Amino acid sequence: MSQYAGTPIIRRTARARRAAMMRNVTLSERARRLARTMWKHRWYYLLLIPPLAYYVIFRYIPIYNAQIAFKDFRVLLGVEGSPWTGLDNLQTFFHSYYFGQLMTNTIVLSVLKLVCGMPLAIILAIAIHESSFLRFRFSSANYGLPSAFSIMGYYVWYSFGNAFTQQWHGQ
Repeated sequence: MSQYAGTPIIRRTARARRAAMMRNVTLSERARRLARTMWKHRWYYLLLIPPLAYYVIFRYIPIYNAQIAFKDFRVLLGVEGSPWTGLDNLQTFFHSYYFGQLMTNTIVLSVLKLVCGMPLAIILAIAIHESSFLRFRFSSANYGLPSAFSIMGYYVWYSFGNAFTQQWHGQ
């Protein structure tokens, strides 16, 4: 039997200790600790700037222009000055003559990309991995080839497929 058998063992987790320390700390002290920690890890924050800039510039800001779909857009008036049309533009698109063909093309290209692109990419990735030529194997640029080949493969397949079906049906 241990000498500590009758006493309860109190262990605090790191989170509980931190919470106990922070209870009596003022807001300015917390801000100073945050600033000190951020300064300590400033190089990590510096590494975050390019991806954050990319997402803000190319993903977040263009969302603002998505409102053009709901406006009667005029170049001279700009996005802000163009009058609202609501869902009229979408209704016109859904009832247009080309809607069926556009949806068919979109679905066919997506399916072809999945069906043709994935096996090509996997086969090429395995071939590169199994290659005994080390210079080719470890070249980082070559690992982008599977996606390039898959895109070219389904584009060529779709192009020739359309040409053959149009010729077959006499169009």
